[in-house]
Amino acid sequence: MQHDDLKWRLDLMSRDMVRVRRGVPMDSGENQHKFFSMLIPLQDQRWLFVNWFTNQLWIVDQQGKTRLIKETKIKNIRNISLSTDSSYMAIRTEKPSALKIYKLD
Repeated sequence: MQHDDLKWRLDLMSRDMVRVRRGVPMDSGENQHKFFSMLIPLQDQRWLFVNWFTNQLWIVDQQGKTRLIKETKIKNIRNISLSTDSSYMAIRTEKPSALKIYKLD
């Protein structure tokens, strides 16, 4: 969900789309770039939120608490893949073209 101030917020919803928990504002981006974000489920009731516009990665837990993955060298993210147990992620970047592997805590 994106606020009027262009900050992203992840709310937890039930199956019938009733908000269970309101998230906290995390990241910002222009409206035209909202489709360049991705939400990836992890196995332990957490989610990985990727904003390609700002090159930021967030981990969101089932309580709606967010944690920014602090890696300032991750730029121009193009693809992300997770290991089968969600303990590692592989990130493909563009300009420079590279493949980097990170451990998720």
